[in-house]
Amino acid sequence: MSETTKKNKDGNRIATIMAVVLSLALILAGTYAYTDFAQHSTNPFSGGEEVSVTLNDNYTPPVEWLSGQTVNKQVSVTNTDQSNRNVYVRLQLKEYMESYNLVPVQESGENVLFATYADGANKGEFMTWADAVAGGYEYTEYIVNGVSYARTSNDELRNGIYGKAMYIYSDLNIYGTADKADYIQEEQHTDECDYNVHMWDSTSLANRNDASDTIADYISWTLGTDVMLMSDWLTTGKPTGNFWILDEADGWIYWATAIAPGESTSNILESVKLDVMPGASFEYYIHIDMEAVTLEELTRTDGGEKWTDASNGAQELFDIWSTSLADTRLADTIKATPVGGTFIADEIEWLVLEIDETTGDRLIISNYVLNRLDVQWSATGTTNEGGYNASLLKTTLDAMYAGFTELPAYAKVPSYTNTEYSSSDRLTELTSCTTDYAGTRTDGIAIALSYADVSGTKYFANQAARIGYDDVTTKTSSWWTRTPISTNSNIFYVKINGDIDITYAQYYQGVRPALYVNVGN
Repeated sequence: MSETTKKNKDGNRIATIMAVVLSLALILAGTYAYTDFAQHSTNPFSGGEEVSVTLNDNYTPPVEWLSGQTVNKQVSVTNTDQSNRNVYVRLQLKEYMESYNLVPVQESGENVLFATYADGANKGEFMTWADAVAGGYEYTEYIVNGVSYARTSNDELRNGIYGKAMYIYSDLNIYGTADKADYIQEEQHTDECDYNVHMWDSTSLANRNDASDTIADYISWTLGTDVMLMSDWLTTGKPTGNFWILDEADGWIYWATAIAPGESTSNILESVKLDVMPGASFEYYIHIDMEAVTLEELTRTDGGEKWTDASNGAQELFDIWSTSLADTRLADTIKATPVGGTFIADEIEWLVLEIDETTGDRLIISNYVLNRLDVQWSATGTTNEGGYNASLLKTTLDAMYAGFTELPAYAKVPSYTNTEYSSSDRLTELTSCTTDYAGTRTDGIAIALSYADVSGTKYFANQAARIGYDDVTTKTSSWWTRTPISTNSNIFYVKINGDIDITYAQYYQGVRPALYVNVGN
């Protein structure tokens, strides 16, 4: 807590005070346990060995906060370089303000006058009853706020001193919403989490409360430049990125993307301005709740997930984040899969055939035969009308790839030899990968392997390794290559025993789609 000017309610000096309380509720991942921390400074707090998050408060208190004065109050969040996990954060800003006015001590509607010291160190201050008795003065005792003072006559000079009016602080005034009207002074430093939540609406980002006498009537905020309302986010494509989303439903503020270790958000708050003095003396508090979670914590489905109290709009944001998490998990899984290993994507088990350690390109093929004995290479039985590029096999693979939702994020455009009617070079036919990602393209991304790919031992160690199985029935199944032989109706295919042979293009075989993907090394 930091104060600009300490308020002295028993003295005569009119002072102001501004105190700021920062708190951190940090939710950790790993074992799906969470820990709460109370943070009253900008020092980082660590949770285990995974997450270290800081709520930053760049704030220099003024000597005295005057009407019209703006105070820098910059608030941001850092995922420190001690973390090894990305985090998602939300903030909730809360306020409390109280004020007092000065009123004279009165009796029957008239000011009560008191004696003051004529000289000495206490000159001008109100004389206590004990000093009046000790000095032999003829005054009357009068008690104010539990202290006995020397009261003079209201209509005459006594002991060479005129009486002086005494001004005291009025009753406590509380500002905010009506449901906080039962605050008492002693609660302000212990119940920070129950302060008025700073709310937002479409008419003013600074609007907080709708009570008749609100904090916003006296104090205004300047927010950072990277902010938008949740209602605007929902109607502008639901973007993610480096900005804050202010949720009008409950006051929570979400950083719209993950914060990587060593990275920080922009400022959500830049400064606070005292527009109008609310009283002779006042206190104003900003309390900031921060919650930081890993995406694994946020997307659990076993009842232990976090932020279940979020609005519908925020839940849509979480869904977008969840999709990102699924992509990240898949990329990590593919990276960890060696040649000869398998992984699941788009509900298909994929076999890794080759990894380029320099570029990170991977050639993968379905580990099982799909569309078992259900696909013709060519309905007409001929292959001289455009070769593989004009085949039903390619059409089938294009349609299959168009239904994928996970692998297209990493798919690359293959470069292959399109063998037409004459294929004298079939034994040297190769497939390679360009440097271009497929993007939204679906044509020619999933391919069938060539005769050169399936023959020899480059991808399949022996005949048995080429045997295709139906993943449902575990039955063996033959499957197409994309390579025609020199006659106009025969295509190379892999038989049920793993041997390579030729068959008619109009016959039905299974397919094993192959893809080039890149998830890095």
